[in-house]
Amino acid sequence: MNPLLTRLTVAGRSLATVTVDSATHSMLIWVVMIACIAGCSSPQAEDISGAIPIRLERGDPERLLRFYVGSYVGETGGDPVLAGVLEERENSWFLRHPSFWQEVDTSLQQLYRDGLSAEEISKDLMDSFLMSSYYFARRAPQAIEVWRENLGDWTSLEKWLSIDVKGSMSPFPRRVAIKRSAVLSALNQVEEIESPILYPVGTAVIGEHFSNGFVVETTIMQKRSDGFWDFFAYDDEGQLVDRVQKQPDDMMVPIRCTGCHFGTRQYEPERSFPARVEDGPDGPRFIEVAEGLRNASIVSTLQEHAKRSDILLGLYGTIYLSEIAQRISRGEATSEEIGLAFKFGIESASQ
Repeated sequence: MNPLLTRLTVAGRSLATVTVDSATHSMLIWVVMIACIAGCSSPQAEDISGAIPIRLERGDPERLLRFYVGSYVGETGGDPVLAGVLEERENSWFLRHPSFWQEVDTSLQQLYRDGLSAEEISKDLMDSFLMSSYYFARRAPQAIEVWRENLGDWTSLEKWLSIDVKGSMSPFPRRVAIKRSAVLSALNQVEEIESPILYPVGTAVIGEHFSNGFVVETTIMQKRSDGFWDFFAYDDEGQLVDRVQKQPDDMMVPIRCTGCHFGTRQYEPERSFPARVEDGPDGPRFIEVAEGLRNASIVSTLQEHAKRSDILLGLYGTIYLSEIAQRISRGEATSEEIGLAFKFGIESASQ
């Protein structure tokens, strides 16, 4: 056999030149081919070649992606980075190859296929995917009666804090309800006045929208285990829908919900409370509560709407503490309520 000169090259770099016979030369070629095939099919290689860039072109893309993609992780939402779905590289975000995913709803594979075809995941592509699969991934009840069975009667003022409000979020007057026990739990866990007000997992906020005395649509938010909230909407017959009424365009759920809840803009009438505000483009704007619950001191202490510490826009903690202040002044407060008022520096707590 004639000897052959063979150059060993790795990653484009020449390492050495050796003399081998033709049989050894053929064997080396097969070894290199097998190594290449194995390397190309390894998870490490897929991580480089299989990841799809995500370009939402919106502020704080990480927060949006953790909410959007986290909606497909686990039963109650999860961390998409820990689940192997998302990856950040040099301030850019990527959807990783499905071979890395753990405990992810299978519907997310459609986003990967669409992104692979388009060579990127744009805002429009992400929005389209969410509108077609978000409710399915979140196991959204098809009828609002399922929520009533699970949560109880949210018109019960004994167990639920209910506030009538009309403002920028909807053209309709709304009656917003949240369990008193959830508000109490959130206020109790506040260690310092500056600390955020964070609600327990599973907390639900119900918003019934009225027209001519009838409920024409209902919105529901529910706290997830990953710290985000899910969004749902139901029509006048209590059936699941993917939008709520708004002019000039309806608000799509969940993609339009994040604009207000994830932002920093303040809205009327919460921004000016306890003062009353003038009518807006959609007519009157108000928070309908008793005068005794318009406690300017508590509003200033909590700054609940401005802080938006758990993405909620309502003044639930403010109204709840104002009710406690009233009960203290009438000598009807419990020892727990007095202690809570004292923690937040409510003056009547010492009376």
